[in-house]
Amino acid sequence: MLWNCAFILGAILLFGGVQIWASQQSSMRLLDGGLLQQVTDFARRPRPIRGPDEPGFPQDGQGRQNRMRLRMPPRFRMFDLEGEPLGPDPAYDARLLSESIRRGVAFGNVTIDGTEFRVVSYRNNTPGRQAEVIQAAQETDSLAIARRGQLWVLLASLPVAILASFGLARLLAKFVLKPVERLTHVAETIAQNPDAAERIGVEGDDEMARLGSTFNSMTDRLQGALEESKLALERQKRFASDAAHELRSPLTSISLASENGLHKDSTPAEMRSSLETIARSSGVMNRLTDVLLTLARLDKQGAVLAREQVELEPILKEALADAYLAGDRRFVWEVDLGSTAVANPSALRQIGRNLFENAAAYTPENGQITIRVSNDCFEVADTGTGIPAEHLPHIFERFYRVDPSRTRSKGGFGLGLSIVSELVQAQGATITVDSEPGQGTTFVIRFARHDATPT
Repeated sequence: MLWNCAFILGAILLFGGVQIWASQQSSMRLLDGGLLQQVTDFARRPRPIRGPDEPGFPQDGQGRQNRMRLRMPPRFRMFDLEGEPLGPDPAYDARLLSESIRRGVAFGNVTIDGTEFRVVSYRNNTPGRQAEVIQAAQETDSLAIARRGQLWVLLASLPVAILASFGLARLLAKFVLKPVERLTHVAETIAQNPDAAERIGVEGDDEMARLGSTFNSMTDRLQGALEESKLALERQKRFASDAAHELRSPLTSISLASENGLHKDSTPAEMRSSLETIARSSGVMNRLTDVLLTLARLDKQGAVLAREQVELEPILKEALADAYLAGDRRFVWEVDLGSTAVANPSALRQIGRNLFENAAAYTPENGQITIRVSNDCFEVADTGTGIPAEHLPHIFERFYRVDPSRTRSKGGFGLGLSIVSELVQAQGATITVDSEPGQGTTFVIRFARHDATPT
């Protein structure tokens, strides 16, 4: 507000000063034009002169007659080109007289007895007349009065202008700074509580409205990032808890089996049973450890798998053999000959193994599992129990089980599909799932096109 008042005050002073100066210059030009017109009119009129018998006729020191002097109105004074007066009065201003002899016309200001006059000095070159210089003067009191009046009006308007500018500044500040105040309040609220869902009301399409929209968009992204961070933290906590739980079960089995086998009254059969329990639990722990190591490698920031052009069918058949399902009659192949994809062979083998094991676990003995292979794509479709719609969004989450009791009894950890999803993403591929309860489930893997550059 102070800057606004200072700016308006400066503008008024500058404008008023320029206005007063321009007014004085205009008045002075009008005065000069009037004086010059009067002098030129006077220069054309006849010159009455004093006779020898009239009072005031000049005499020399011996009483002889001097040259004749012209009769002159009081405001006009005449001189010859040598600067000698042709009347009874001296020049108003000798400098102006000399300047007009050289240049023809000269204007200036003189002060006589405390009164300021505007003087014009004019060299008369009228044909048929002797060259002469005429000076005329006009008081400038009216111009001074007008100038003082303008100055007082300017000074008197300054308090009104200051009050008006102050009021205008307050209105502008209230209008302009109110959105900024709301923005500051929302920013402070979010700074104190990042979970606060504060938003700024946006009206119009001016700069403040665009700023508010940008801030709302930034807040939405921040809220989204916080939600994702919370979900990631929850998933991490749940992952750690589930991993510890999964490891606790085989460790407990090993501990109990060891105590039973080492008991002094244990029979050879009981000792053998304890060793079998220990071996089985150790195998479970080994598998879980391998899975966790795989997930740890995939969690590395920027983890991207190297890819190359590979033939799909041989690698997928190796994956089926790795899952000990090569002789399973439920599996049916539908292969386009020569089908290839841009993929990582090792990751592709693990993807296939996990999908085959998952399909076999949920497909009855009289069911069918179809493996369809084509360029840049393969599918695993079973006729098993299917997945309820409410579980589909979560099946790729770590340790997530559609049927926890059944999966645990078959030795699963709820990590197979999570590994599949992350291996697929690490190759720049996509995975989709379609399932109907009681009808079966179909997983579809699509790799980069053949014309994509392998990395």
